[in-house]
Amino acid sequence: MGVLTTDTYMAITLYFALFLLASQVWSATSVHVDHVEQEIKVEPAKISKQVTLDYLTWQQAGSIKTATAKSPLIITNQGICAGGALGFDHVTYRTFVDGCFIYASGNAGAVKNTITYDQSDISAYGAKMSLGIGRFVSSVRAEIGFKIPVMYVNQSLTLPRGSTLTEPDSLMAMASLYSRWPFEKWFVQTEFSKFIGNDLVLFSLGGGHEF
Repeated sequence: MGVLTTDTYMAITLYFALFLLASQVWSATSVHVDHVEQEIKVEPAKISKQVTLDYLTWQQAGSIKTATAKSPLIITNQGICAGGALGFDHVTYRTFVDGCFIYASGNAGAVKNTITYDQSDISAYGAKMSLGIGRFVSSVRAEIGFKIPVMYVNQSLTLPRGSTLTEPDSLMAMASLYSRWPFEKWFVQTEFSKFIGNDLVLFSLGGGHEF
């Protein structure tokens, strides 16, 4: 069982991020520059609230050891994450905190063929919470930015007879790149996350509604 290919997920997020940035540069060049000094007005932040529902997939790593061999163990999970966000919208950027509850399932397998281990439909549940900051890159307030998520997942593996199993950590920290595109009060969003401490990744695609 191989590790998720990070290039595909990163390309999806970067493609839309570059598209939004290009749109912003294009619109900026069409604006007439006024050389008369204007008074700068500081506007208070606007509080925004969203409900969200995302499909997510991620991997976790453990290990399995028998009397004669040892192998890394990869668990590939996929599921949904339902929650919401509280944001503070400024003129050009937004800061926020978001969170959601995870319900998922996964498949586990040994990386080395010297050990046979295969388990399917392993239920998982938990929660994910993030602090983030994003920049508005279009007139409709599409945005790209960064998040620092922390995720807790409860998932139990079956221990094979005569083996020692090291399960993945339940609590994980990540660094994420996200993007969001609004359509009136609705929006679509993506997130690409790199787990801190290993090369595994998380990708999510979903949407929500702003109040």
